[in-house]
Amino acid sequence: DRNILAFATDTVGRRFYTVRFKNLATGKMYEDVIPDVTGNMAWANDNRTLFYSRQDPNTLRAAILRIDVDNGDPYAIPAGNPFAGGPDRCNTGSASNACPEIYAWGLRNPWKWSFDAGTGQLWLTDVGQNAWEEVDIVELGGNYGWRCREGAHDFNLGGCGGGYIDPVTEYDHSLGNSITGGYVYRG
Repeated sequence: DRNILAFATDTVGRRFYTVRFKNLATGKMYEDVIPDVTGNMAWANDNRTLFYSRQDPNTLRAAILRIDVDNGDPYAIPAGNPFAGGPDRCNTGSASNACPEIYAWGLRNPWKWSFDAGTGQLWLTDVGQNAWEEVDIVELGGNYGWRCREGAHDFNLGGCGGGYIDPVTEYDHSLGNSITGGYVYRG
């Protein structure tokens, strides 16, 4: 219903943000917060689901998370998430306890993203490590390959499997050193 504002605050200047929520119709600030996120987020077209990425070195690294802020305490896990049905919350991030908040993973440093108003697809830019910057369409359950791949190129293959989703486009550092985002435009 477009009545809930999600915004991020950084009170220590270290780019570790806390997401806060405000009801725009009533002016009420919600007590629920999401700590240690990157500050980048987007509401899905259903106006209930918030996508965000988190900087938590022990649990939810290199992933896009999806939660339902209208249900649960402090949130619920959407049934369609790839690891839904496991634990209620991610607490270890280990392979034996996959995090149910995860929507997609294998992203190094998702910088900006937005939903394509025409298709509903989630477009994301992912900052590379040494040589490649990429643009991805994020798919439910998608694995984009980081740390095994940078863009569509092998990077650190120790212990890697496969089945990675290639970027929609990529460029090497001869064109630029960091991709920062954008929007789909049809005009």
